[in-house]
Amino acid sequence: MKNLINAVLRFLVKIALHGYFRRIIVEGKENLPKNRPVILVANHQNALIDPLLLATHTRLNPWFLTRAAVFTNPFVSRLLHFIRMLPVYRVRDGFSTIQHNHHTFDQTFEVLRKNGAVVVFAEGSHSLVRNLRPLSKGFTRMAFGLKERYPELEPVILPVGLQFSAHMRSGSKVRVTFGKIIPVDMPASKSGKLTKSVENALKSLIVTIPDEGYEETLKRLIEKKCGFDFQI
Repeated sequence: MKNLINAVLRFLVKIALHGYFRRIIVEGKENLPKNRPVILVANHQNALIDPLLLATHTRLNPWFLTRAAVFTNPFVSRLLHFIRMLPVYRVRDGFSTIQHNHHTFDQTFEVLRKNGAVVVFAEGSHSLVRNLRPLSKGFTRMAFGLKERYPELEPVILPVGLQFSAHMRSGSKVRVTFGKIIPVDMPASKSGKLTKSVENALKSLIVTIPDEGYEETLKRLIEKKCGFDFQI
């Protein structure tokens, strides 16, 4: 029953998203793995819209890691868990709360052990700026922690690029691009290499505008309608 209600909710949200956006372009569906533990690592440009897009436009039916502050109300906490969200505690939430992440990681390991999928917005917060910010180490800790607990598993990282022609405007366009999977086939001591591989993959999936001269570059893209019909 729980899975059925979740499927119905995702279907209704998908209809709403297609009503809000003029066009939703999904690319790279052939890269979606089957029967593997999958950690989707995505850029984060548009707050709640980003997880809704990934929940409704992939057959992976993923779980999401969400900032713990929204789980403070017990009823809300149960509701969020029902729709496949798990809390992540940050230093800003209080140093003493960080230990609660052990429980969250245990839950994600169980999801992945069953060849499930977990979404991580590795930039840590959303931003309307069209570039990729530094990635946190949470997804590598998850991947190598899973390998340590279940050595027989072969998890993969699935990079996902999200782009919007206009973030806050209805009738705009959005593009979801699934990149090629990145196997977690190196020792944990090489976590930096894994992070760099994912970072490079994400940069190849989105238009990245450097901070220096950002406004001028964006203006030129809008005027020339390059790449993705950007708007402000």
